[in-house]
Amino acid sequence: MKDLRGSMPASASLLAGDPVVNGQPPDRPHCPSNRRHYASRVTARAAAAQTADGVALPAGYVWYETMIVMRPDMTDEERDVELAKFEAFLNKSECQHIKALVRGRQRLSYPMKGFWDGIYVMYTYASKRSVSQSVQKLLSTPVVGAENNILRHLTFCS
Repeated sequence: MKDLRGSMPASASLLAGDPVVNGQPPDRPHCPSNRRHYASRVTARAAAAQTADGVALPAGYVWYETMIVMRPDMTDEERDVELAKFEAFLNKSECQHIKALVRGRQRLSYPMKGFWDGIYVMYTYASKRSVSQSVQKLLSTPVVGAENNILRHLTFCS
C-alpha cells in the first residue's frame, strides 16, 4: 500500500509557510504535537503584544495609536493648546507611556473641510480597551470654538 503522506509534494506545505507535522498543518491544535506548537505561538503573540516598545504592560492594557490631522492655518499656540487638552484627557484616563510625534504640515490627497494641507500628529499610548470609546467621543465632539481645529482622526489598536 502506498503512503499518501510521502506522495504529497513538499512545495504544497511550504506555500502556506508552515511545515507539515504528522500529516497535519500546525494550525490544527487537535494533534498532540500541534497543540504544543499552537500554544507556544499563542503565548508568544500575547507576550509580543504586552512588550511592544520593550515595555511590559499591566494586565488589561493594550497599545493604541491615534493619528490626528489638524487645520494647517493654526498657530503653534493654538495647536499646543489642543494637543495639551488631548494629553490631559489621556492622563486622566490612566493611560501609560504617552508619546506624541508632531509630523508637521503635509499635503492631503483630497480637501478636508476646504483645506489641502494638514498638520499630522501621532499619539502612541497604552490604555485599557474602554478608553478607546472615550477617545473617539472626545475627538468627534469638540468643545465650542474648536469645532474645525481637527480635520480627521483615527485610532488603531496595535
